[in-house]
Amino acid sequence: MIYPQILALLIDDKEICVATGSEATDPRIMAALINYYRTHPEHRHELTTGETITRLTTGRLPIDWTITPQPSTSPGFNGS
Repeated sequence: MIYPQILALLIDDKEICVATGSEATDPRIMAALINYYRTHPEHRHELTTGETITRLTTGRLPIDWTITPQPSTSPGFNGS
């Protein structure tokens, strides 16, 4: 699930929430980055070399732009 400033992932039956507001990035890009490097550990070295930016800018990172960030429906969620 993607909210305007929170990315909630379900990985191995565990929920992981990532705040995307502080990184000032589109949560769809953050989801693509996390999923790509989670499923391609052999490329994680790119995270320290700047190759990640190259991967993003050259279209070598699959991003699902059809996903629309959703507003919260959870009680008590304040988006921060």
